[in-house]
Amino acid sequence: MPSDLRRRSLLSQPVTGFASIAFGYPQRHFWESPNPCYPAQPEKEECITKNLDIYTLQTLYSQPLEPVDFLVDGLLAPGLYILGGSPKVGKSWLALQLCLAVCTGSTFLGRSTKKSEVLYLALEDGPQRLHNRALHLIDTAPAGLYLCGQAMPIGQGLEQQLETALNVYPNIRLVIIDTLQKVRNIAGGSMSYS
Repeated sequence: MPSDLRRRSLLSQPVTGFASIAFGYPQRHFWESPNPCYPAQPEKEECITKNLDIYTLQTLYSQPLEPVDFLVDGLLAPGLYILGGSPKVGKSWLALQLCLAVCTGSTFLGRSTKKSEVLYLALEDGPQRLHNRALHLIDTAPAGLYLCGQAMPIGQGLEQQLETALNVYPNIRLVIIDTLQKVRNIAGGSMSYS
């Protein structure tokens, strides 16, 4: 799959404060139309001046359906996901379990996974904590789990860092950023731990 089809600018979209984000990379940009029956959304001014794009259900039925390429069967398809919750309830543990399950192709929350490489930006955990947590979950370190403990903020280099990583490691299908708070560029003050 060409790397330019894997890139997205979702990180530049406004996001409310959540503790963790995890996202897989789709086959196409999120703004591109996945099906000719569903055109990409035009600018607002164009919506007002253009005719409605009307089609029939028969037209939809005549179009082939692309199968959803789940990383976690029925749960995690390509796209952006935000995992939020109260502090210290286990979001980072869940993220690490997801990483390990996808890297090994083992089940996650009772669902099958598609074995793939993963990039885990563990921005609040150092190597020793990650090592200790992983030892509680799995005996052998799986191939294809790439770890990083630092990243630039959104809009200040994170997008380029991710693009570079995905070009260097083209088999990565899942990127987890733990936590969103560590890469959000909040002007004018600090936010409490979330």
